[in-house]
Amino acid sequence: MQTWRITRVEHITGRDGQNETRQAWAGNITFKLKRPAAIEDAYHNPDGIHILA
Repeated sequence: MQTWRITRVEHITGRDGQNETRQAWAGNITFKLKRPAAIEDAYHNPDGIHILA
């Protein structure tokens, strides 16, 4: 499994250019790489993306 830490900072400014608010967002994304068991599995889902939770 691999885990990525994602961070984002939003700067919201008014029409005059002055900073009004700053919001910080953060999260972790964990994923598991698994190769298809058979060629049919690869044909059925060529992108190989399965979101479980």
